[in-house]
This record gives sequence, structure tokens and C-alpha cells, in this order.
Amino acid sequence: MKAVFLKYKFLFLSLFFLAIYFLNPGIENQNESSIKNNINSKIVELETKMSHTIDLYEQKLLKKGVEDLWKHEPYYDHVFNIHIYKTDNDSLVYWNNNHVPVSSLTDNPFRKDGFFKLQNGWYYSKTKQVSNSIICCSFLIKNEYPYENEDLINSFSSSFFNLKHIDISIDEALPNKVFNKNKDYLFSIVFGDYDMRNKLHPNTKDFLLFLSSIVLLLAFLYQRFLMLSPVKALIIPLGVFIGYLILMGQSLAMYVGQTPSITFEKTSFIS
Repeated sequence: MKAVFLKYKFLFLSLFFLAIYFLNPGIENQNESSIKNNINSKIVELETKMSHTIDLYEQKLLKKGVEDLWKHEPYYDHVFNIHIYKTDNDSLVYWNNNHVPVSSLTDNPFRKDGFFKLQNGWYYSKTKQVSNSIICCSFLIKNEYPYENEDLINSFSSSFFNLKHIDISIDEALPNKVFNKNKDYLFSIVFGDYDMRNKLHPNTKDFLLFLSSIVLLLAFLYQRFLMLSPVKALIIPLGVFIGYLILMGQSLAMYVGQTPSITFEKTSFIS
């Protein structure tokens, strides 16, 4: 048994990595319906967390006032954006980050529940009236810019698996509809060139699993049919792949869906 394993070790290892890749429960290896269902489930999950987050801010706001929030946040999760408004003079009195591009309060839709688009992408928000204040909690679903570069990438946020090459439409006539917790329609998923670029290279871990299985399979074939030593058999396919990446000017980063960490430092908040 040991002799058989040593003889076919590259083949066994290749099949092992390939099995992990295809059996991965992540969203990237599933069909379009499953992708839509996973996105929908994530929205419902985050919507539930939003309610809990708002409750924590409400307790702190009622006990110690908004001034104390600047000193000690009751809860922080980088996924959620918190804005607090005073209803008597329609002013923004608290925000937990500068990630949201708000040019003025009149342009800010965060004072109501719902799904909407700002200049950097699609958001979902939930609000609650607390005395003379409104607490707004929101999260980014998908970045969407008028153009793309190495920093501005039109992809879903990290909460939604950094999916690329999938668009959002608010046309209710389209299939793959996504709903909120109350079964209200939010948007539809539109699949574009998702198939190859996301299925083969959704993230670094899966890309390396897939690449490792191919390299080991080639090593097995070289060792088996060219009668090479294990070391030489492994060096050849590794060299081919490294050479290909260099010649084509490719890098792993090109295959990884990323949500850029953009901070809108020039965002102005009116008080």
C-alpha cells in the first residue's frame, strides 16, 4: 500500500486538492440560483444585526447622550455605517466613519429605510426614531463606480464574498430577485461574465487549491511518462506556470475580487 501511494503520490495529492476545491461550500462554486439565495440570506442576516446595533446605540444615546458616543462606541463593526440626526434642526450630529460619500444632508437617503444608490455603490439602511433623533444604520452591498481602475473595482463588498462581474438591477421584471426580511423587493441579480473569472479565481485560497491540483497532476504525468525524478517532475510544471504569469503580466491580485478600502476624506457633514 505504501509503495502504491509513493508511486502515485502526485496523482493522489492532485485529486485531493481538486476535491477540496469542488467540495468547497463557498458561494463561488454554486449555480446562479444558489448565489442569489446566498446573497439574499446574507442581507437578511445583516438586517437582523442592524436592528441589534441600532438598539445598542439607542440605549447609549438615551443614557448618556450623543456626546458620549464620540468617546465610547457601544458597538463597532466595520460592515455598518452609523449616522444620527437631530430632527428639530435636521442636522447630522454623529457618524462612526467617513466611508459614505455624503455631500449634504439634503442628498442623504440614510434617514429612511430601504435600498438605494450613492456615488460609490449600492447601500441598504434601517432607521429608528429615538426621542428627537433618528439613528440610521446602513451597509454597503456592492461598489459601483462610473469607471474602474486598480483602486476602484465594481465588486460586491466583503460581506457578499467579493463577487465580481455580477450586476444589480432594480427592474422587478428580471429573474433572480432579492428580498429583505419582510419579503419586500430590493433588487435583481444580473449575471454577466461571472462563470470563468469567479468560478476559477474567486479568491486566493481557491485559486491556489486549483493551481496546486493542476501542478501536481502535471508532475504525475511528467514522472510517469517521461521517467523523471519526483523533484524534476515537480519543477517543470511549476516553472511553466511561473513563466506564464510573468510573460502574461498576470498576478494573483487580478483574479481576486476585492472591495477597495476607500475613505472619503473630503466628505462634508453639515451640523
